[in-house]
Amino acid sequence: MEPSLLQRYRRDRRQLLSFIISSSTPTASLSDADLDSISADRVLDCVKSG
Repeated sequence: MEPSLLQRYRRDRRQLLSFIISSSTPTASLSDADLDSISADRVLDCVKSG
């Protein structure tokens, strides 16, 4: 059975956020992070600002 569009969106979003966060701070632990509640725009702003 193929995942629903919402499930695919959530999976892809979580993978993208995980990649962005781990690329900017390789020592960051994402095991406790709730990636569903993190704003992608906020993450990108933080990465840009250093």
